[in-house]
Amino acid sequence: MSNKKSCFYKISEAFNAPPVRYRWRVIGFLFLISGPGSSFSQTINTNHDAGVESIFSQGVGARALGLGGAYTAVANDASVIYWNPAGIDLLNKKTASIFYSNLPAGGQFSFLGYAHTTVNLGAFAFAALRVGTNDIERTDLNQILGTGSYSQTQFLFSYGKQLPYNLAIGASIKLEQQNWGNFEETGAGRGVGADMGLLYKPDFSTGILQNFSLGVTIKNAIPPIIGAGLDDEATPRMFKLGWAKSIFIGNDQSTLSFLGDIAQGERNKNYKIHFGTEYSFQGRAMLRAGFNNNELVFGAGTVVDKFRLDYSFGRYGSAPEIPSSHRFSVTIEIGRTKEESIRLAEIQRADEIADSVRIRSIIERKTDLQEHIEAGNALYTKKEFFLALIRFNQAKMLEPGDRTVNNMVARCKQKIEEERLKREEETFQQRLSEVNKQQQKSFVDGKIQKAESYFANRQWEEAIAEWELALKSDPDNASIKEYISETKTLIQKEFKDTINDAQRLAVRQKYVDAIGKLQKIQNSSQLDEQTRNQIGRDILLWRNRVSMEDAYNKGLRDYNDRNYVEALRNFDQALALSPQNKTYKKWRDRADSWANVKDEPFATDYIRNQYKKASLLSYKKEYKLAKEILESIYPLQRYNRDILQSLDDVENASRNLSK
Repeated sequence: MSNKKSCFYKISEAFNAPPVRYRWRVIGFLFLISGPGSSFSQTINTNHDAGVESIFSQGVGARALGLGGAYTAVANDASVIYWNPAGIDLLNKKTASIFYSNLPAGGQFSFLGYAHTTVNLGAFAFAALRVGTNDIERTDLNQILGTGSYSQTQFLFSYGKQLPYNLAIGASIKLEQQNWGNFEETGAGRGVGADMGLLYKPDFSTGILQNFSLGVTIKNAIPPIIGAGLDDEATPRMFKLGWAKSIFIGNDQSTLSFLGDIAQGERNKNYKIHFGTEYSFQGRAMLRAGFNNNELVFGAGTVVDKFRLDYSFGRYGSAPEIPSSHRFSVTIEIGRTKEESIRLAEIQRADEIADSVRIRSIIERKTDLQEHIEAGNALYTKKEFFLALIRFNQAKMLEPGDRTVNNMVARCKQKIEEERLKREEETFQQRLSEVNKQQQKSFVDGKIQKAESYFANRQWEEAIAEWELALKSDPDNASIKEYISETKTLIQKEFKDTINDAQRLAVRQKYVDAIGKLQKIQNSSQLDEQTRNQIGRDILLWRNRVSMEDAYNKGLRDYNDRNYVEALRNFDQALALSPQNKTYKKWRDRADSWANVKDEPFATDYIRNQYKKASLLSYKKEYKLAKEILESIYPLQRYNRDILQSLDDVENASRNLSK
């Protein structure tokens, strides 16, 4: 007789029961879920207290089962959806896990889970679990009367969120379904329930709580009541409290972890104790052992690129009818980490801002261009050619290559010249009768012509001076007054543009170019006193910054030349001009440390271990992590030659690598 047949021969009397009782007897044997005090008689009880635990209570994931089921306080793979939904948001990447285990009497237990993490919205997850068996033989006096099958499936829809104070919460909505059948009839039952969980993971860098976590779950907080036709079965609640603690070994690349869980069922008042330990060699190979309620289990795992392969071996429950089984899991991490997603979002946001500024600048320039062209055309229509020329020249400054604007500038100049010739002709006709007026007119026209020449060459202050001389001879000349007013407006706009250009250069730290811009207009007679004083203050400020950066750059050169005393003097000079500058202070402290360097032993074991860790990371060319460690111990022993030399070497290597 086959093993499956012999197993079911022990419960052959169950086949005479109604379908609901039939299915509980069958799956009860397969899984023996009644807890540490389980007995075969408990699994075949047919009232509402028939099962004292869920059929899925043994857990999923080869890693978790290899640790004795002590997984409530761990958030390491997608099986956290089952163990504690609060840990979903603690996963650093999107993660998927697949699990499979063989069961007695030809049964199978499988799990598929996927956790989708986000930066700000928490994490969403989905999982599916299934337990089932086929070809269950019904016998009578060693005669096979027929076969039956049974399966139970559970779907989990979960959400988890990290909260302040290192606390995370989570919940799962579960949909559960049973399907059974024998040679006489078939049936199905469905139910809806929920799990809840909390996970606390304090952020302590030292002490006993470093790398410690605490988890609490209520399985079936809302129990699924599965309608099964003849009977309804309410899956009992399960309360779990778990903890996990990891210890770094050696250079912090290997860890030894200890995990524990205490579980109590709603109907089974006996506590279940789960304990596990895991040794992880450099995060690549793992060995595990644990106790699953007094049952010894073993496990192992390995990490290959983005995949983690896990295996465990042990029994489900303590009943002697149940043999040990093999369990396998595959976990894959998908996509970017949360930190990488945040950095990418920041870069995209910066690019969007830059594009927005550029687009806004283009729109403003085109708007100004259109405004000047329309105003110039209106003035040209009114035959106010000189004012039209001012407008078209402003448009030309915005778009020097615009053919239409250049044509209008040329036409305005031609019209101005025609008017000038016309005025000269009129002046000549008046000389015969009005010599004084003719001389005055000639003088005024000459000044106007000279002013227009200056204006055409953008010598606006000289043009204003000529117009003002002409205005003294012809005080009522409205055109000259308007020319002067428009030109002064143009000068003020040029002043404003020059000041804005200088400020933009200063923002980009091109202080010498900014100073040159302001010096060109500083002594202009058209500049008001307030603006002139502000320009003087800006020039003085930027000269100080040039001196500050010069001192800082000299300090860097002296530091690289190992002339630390001179470097210290230059950094002090830069800090005197910018006392709050963290970069200057960093290099000033570094130069001071080298100027007073000592060959001294490490002050503490912590400093020595951190120095060794940084040296190993530097050897592996992981310069960024090495630099962070050295910078953390540098303030603890500022004048130690080994720390200073390693810090300089790592920074130089990092710069060379980025070139």
